[in-house]
Parts: sequence; structure tokens; C-alpha cells
Amino acid sequence: MHDEEFKDDKLDAFKPFSVGARDCIGRNLANVELRLIIARLVFNFDMRLADPSKNWLDQKGYLLWQRDPLNVILTPVN
Repeated sequence: MHDEEFKDDKLDAFKPFSVGARDCIGRNLANVELRLIIARLVFNFDMRLADPSKNWLDQKGYLLWQRDPLNVILTPVN
């Protein structure tokens, strides 16, 4: 089923959407859409922490961060 010529290829090196300046044609559009959604949330809702006693900035850091959820309460702006 597979060609013997390619049996030693490193398949984990294949990154079709994340290499170079032209990595993903829709990446910039997705970033703009996310910014627009966040801007509309900030503009249309007042936000406050659901549990203000919880210090969200106090996170465990190893090689990567272990982040706890940041629960907020959204109240529509009149």
C-alpha cells in the first residue's frame, strides 16, 4: 500500500497550516473576527468576577501555565 521509497520519511514534520508567512489563508480573518467579538462583549456588557475572592493571577507555572477557569458574570448595559 505504501511505497518503499518513502518508508523512512518523517511524517511528524509535515505542518500544512503552520509554516511560513503563508501558513493559513484564514488565520488573519479569524483573528479579526475574534477581536470583533471580544470588542462587542466589552462594549455591550458589564463584567465582574463570579468569585472575587479567588486570585486568578496566582497560577501554577511549570513548562506551561496551568490556568484555572476565569468565571465572569455578564450584565447587559442599558
